Amino acid sequence: LVIITSLSFSLKSFAQKNTGNIKGRIIAPDGSPAYVTVELKKHKEITVTDNNGDFKFQNLPALKDTII
Repeated sequence: LVIITSLSFSLKSFAQKNTGNIKGRIIAPDGSPAYVTVELKKHKEITVTDNNGDFKFQNLPALKDTII
């Protein structure tokens, strides 16, 4: 499987909080979208890909994590 991700972090000065989003696409070796479960190890967040293989995690604290 191939994972394509992008990270975006926004500063919310009024809340004094750093949050960000992780979104990406998972595709099978043949190039077709993969329908799989995606998990952030430390944040304990879980989602599934959609019909296009896309996934998204929103409003995460700005910390280092591992996608599994």
